[in-house]
Amino acid sequence: MLQMVDRGALLAQQLIENQRQVDLLLLEQSRLAAEFVQTDFWDWEGSATPYDWIRINCHLTSNTVSDRVSVGERMCELSRSVQAVQERQIGFAHLAVMARTADVVGKGFDETKLLPLAREYSPASSTTSACTTGIRSTRRPTPRSRRSRHSTTAST
Repeated sequence: MLQMVDRGALLAQQLIENQRQVDLLLLEQSRLAAEFVQTDFWDWEGSATPYDWIRINCHLTSNTVSDRVSVGERMCELSRSVQAVQERQIGFAHLAVMARTADVVGKGFDETKLLPLAREYSPASSTTSACTTGIRSTRRPTPRSRRSRHSTTAST
């Protein structure tokens, strides 16, 4: 039994460290995607849009491409959140939710109000989802620290 716990702890550490590396790569991919959409290479290649070119050639869904471009375009505006990803305080998924929220809210977006929520809640929580859709949630999500470790819902 102790071996299973030790193995689980090792796997947990590896999962967390791998995700950190993935998150850092996704930051770079987002920057590249935002720069790419400003070129005309996609047109020269025969794609309908730069988003289509990225979707087809990087084997991604349309939503994923949209998230990457949105994050890349808003990296300066979301500089504190980008730093939080780099410092392991939040994940890339949090940053994508914040970028989508900024897209919806527009000029009224305030990163300083959402970053503390991103640090406390899962990116799939009803609070961040409500921000993205513009609909207020009537249910307060459970903070990560109080969430059951056997939860059946996706937390990231």
